[in-house]
Amino acid sequence: MKIDHKTVEWLAFLSHLRIDDAKLESQKMRLEDMAEVIRGIKDVNTEGIMPMTNPFDAKLTLRADVVTVKNERDELQKLSQSVENGLYLVPQVIE
Repeated sequence: MKIDHKTVEWLAFLSHLRIDDAKLESQKMRLEDMAEVIRGIKDVNTEGIMPMTNPFDAKLTLRADVVTVKNERDELQKLSQSVENGLYLVPQVIE
């Protein structure tokens, strides 16, 4: 796939990257190489191949959903200077 300099500049703009004019050609070649790899992947015949759901056949260990920590909110909020209705009050930092 041929990629021109305008495409490289547009992709740089979209990704908020600055590419020097000296590196523009090398970046163009890298993008063309990536496009070739993607085309190669798309051309692979996957007819009859089932998708893998778990490549490692790992089993998750489940545990009971029980509370293991004591609720200390009231005690901890006594240490704060500004609390209202169970919430910590903080100064506004964004105007």
